[in-house]
Amino acid sequence: MLAIAVIGVLLAGVVFMNVAVLRLNVRLDELGRDRARLRAENASLASEVSSAQAAARIQAQAQKDLGVVPASAEATTFVDLPPK
Repeated sequence: MLAIAVIGVLLAGVVFMNVAVLRLNVRLDELGRDRARLRAENASLASEVSSAQAAARIQAQAQKDLGVVPASAEATTFVDLPPK
């Protein structure tokens, strides 16, 4: 009778450990997906920063080398095109 109780407790322990490992694996998969998503987001943001820096650098270079300045609002005109 004691042997059956010991085997029952051991089997319950094995089941408990399997459930714990399964939960950890599920959490690990979730974290892996989050990490992949965050890496993709970081790459996208790095690209945006790079583009913004390039535009500012080009504008500064044009002002320095060519004397180009942004047009004022008063100097901007619009042309109305007739509808097709």
